[in-house]
Amino acid sequence: MHQLRLKTIATLSLVVSTWLTGCGGGGSSSPFPSPAPDSVISGTAAIGSALANAQVSIVDHHGVSPCKEVSIVTTGTGGFTCTLIAGAAAPFFISVIDPAGVVAPLVSVTTQTPIPGTPLVVNATPLTTAIVAQLAGNHDPLSVFNSHVVDATALAQTTSNVVAQLQPVLASIGAPTGYDPFATNITAASTGGPGNTADLVLDVVRIGTDGSGNLTLGTVDSTSVVAMATATQAGTPLAAANASVSSLAAAMLGLAQTFRDCFALPTAQRVLARDTTIPYSQGGSTVTQVAPACRPLVDATFLQNGFNAGQYFYGNLTSDTMTGAQFSVPQIMQFFVKSSIDGLDIGVVNIRFIDANGNAGNYITVEADKGTGTATPNWVLYGNHHPVDMLVRASIRLLQQQADTTMAPFNATAPQSTFQTGIEFYVDKNGPGSINLTAARVTGPGLPASGLVLNRPIPAQEAQQSWLNIADKFGGDPAVVASQQTNCNCDIFWLQRTQGIAGAAASAIRNNPNGGNSNNTQYVQWAHPLDYGAAPGTPSDQYVPFASFAAGAPYKVELFYGGSGTPTYTFFKTLLSPVIPATRGAQLAWNAPTLATLALLDPSNALAAAAPSFPVSWMQNPSAEQIRLVQIFGGNGPTTVSQGNGIGIPKGASSVVVSAPSGLQFTQLDSSGASYRSVQLSYRTFDNSLKLAIYRYN
Repeated sequence: MHQLRLKTIATLSLVVSTWLTGCGGGGSSSPFPSPAPDSVISGTAAIGSALANAQVSIVDHHGVSPCKEVSIVTTGTGGFTCTLIAGAAAPFFISVIDPAGVVAPLVSVTTQTPIPGTPLVVNATPLTTAIVAQLAGNHDPLSVFNSHVVDATALAQTTSNVVAQLQPVLASIGAPTGYDPFATNITAASTGGPGNTADLVLDVVRIGTDGSGNLTLGTVDSTSVVAMATATQAGTPLAAANASVSSLAAAMLGLAQTFRDCFALPTAQRVLARDTTIPYSQGGSTVTQVAPACRPLVDATFLQNGFNAGQYFYGNLTSDTMTGAQFSVPQIMQFFVKSSIDGLDIGVVNIRFIDANGNAGNYITVEADKGTGTATPNWVLYGNHHPVDMLVRASIRLLQQQADTTMAPFNATAPQSTFQTGIEFYVDKNGPGSINLTAARVTGPGLPASGLVLNRPIPAQEAQQSWLNIADKFGGDPAVVASQQTNCNCDIFWLQRTQGIAGAAASAIRNNPNGGNSNNTQYVQWAHPLDYGAAPGTPSDQYVPFASFAAGAPYKVELFYGGSGTPTYTFFKTLLSPVIPATRGAQLAWNAPTLATLALLDPSNALAAAAPSFPVSWMQNPSAEQIRLVQIFGGNGPTTVSQGNGIGIPKGASSVVVSAPSGLQFTQLDSSGASYRSVQLSYRTFDNSLKLAIYRYN
């Protein structure tokens, strides 16, 4: 048996040997041809740091995926790969969606088909996204992705013109020769290692918009911007970036790792002692001792909006859901040389994280170089050293009216559907530094020359309000204004509104309240032509200086205590994201309320009855931010107003039950004109801006 088997094998071997020899090559070549190498697209999704775990969509001109991979997700360093199916041909369109909703969708495109065996680099970054946006009439890069059409010549020329604008910046940071935003290899900064200079470009260059919605270019160390080039218009070159920005970018890597090391510890191990007896007016509960891994986080003198480090980070330090949180390399939002904060070089940094439940969060605070003036930078988390909890931020809201405003009694009282845009000056009247605080004054770019004076609300009418109101825009004495408490519930200075929220009405402006006459005193929270030296009736796009409300704009803040007209504190707040015209509202992505939610705002529906709670739901737009907070407001008659508790929304949720304050219920809604109800959705933004949608009846 064994002999027979050996003979058979020998015979087979002889046959195979003869067959191979007959094929030529004397047995040195395989009878099977080698498979052709794959055609591959390989890129990096980065924003100055890696965009990890993001969903990548790649389509061809038919709108279908040309990739063999069923699903493409970026790696921890932002990398992604598409192995093309046979016959796939350019153009290819790429979108990258951040699963946490922190980063706006990134878009890229290539008009080249990879050579088999040689991967084609196609990155997706804010810069590629902006270049693609320049190819769209509405400046929406996703419209190019969704159309599956690109003008190859226009793409190449726009890229060339933009790179020419960036040349002084590229030279100042040592970017690679021949830098191409789409095709230059990016090593994105992550907790695994530093980024290369192609990644540093994304740290330094800031992309924004002007008052007309046109794209602009700037750098984080300057408030000056230039119009971004197009295929037909070469742009003005940017100035070189400050050399210290590079050292700050390098320091961000260590900061992210320190946060990760700290929050890798269970709560009981990272927080060793705390004090919960401190009143909120003095900053509230604080962590007084942390684990050694957490101690390098902040400078000993850290102060952010009146909170010390133990207070500012208290919520997350003591939260079990933060154990194992993942921290991205922080984003540099602004950079200032020899700033007003103790004369130090500082960077405003955005520290982003994902908690153990997948929910996104962030801190925007200040990193300072305590080694300023020396050869060795010493970057530390320093805080803004401001004495009260205050913020300055761009604000936009969608107001959708469900009542028929053409019918009485609503035609004289109900606000119409509109987009509104403004700038918020939030001063916490109950937080740290608030004891005996009676007024604040804010002056700066784009505001009436005398600035805005804010005072405390009337306690009996605004019991739940935690902020100061805008009470004066004419340079009134803060000591006098402090004694004139208000109930306008307003800390936003509104600049502009549209005639409607759809079609031509969304791109046409409506006069601000009283803007058509000489009365600019009734609505002090609204801009008026007379505030800017323009005649009554002048359209707001002719007198509101939106270009002044740019990222980096400084606002002088004065705080007054005890009814005094002399400020106790004076400091500057920086606007971190630009205020945009209301006419841009229709171009933003919004989440739509469900029919069930709109039923709450229908007097003929059973849900119009009084109730202690209501369910609210919405449809998540993939291009829009997620909802972070839901509120319901209602009233019936002049004194029966109830306010819904703000309900925090976990990641991915699209519904929530909103309850009235304890012991109360939402009042009945009817069509008499005396009652009203509104549902407010607050968006989860991470750039220090405020985005709201209000759906209301009356």
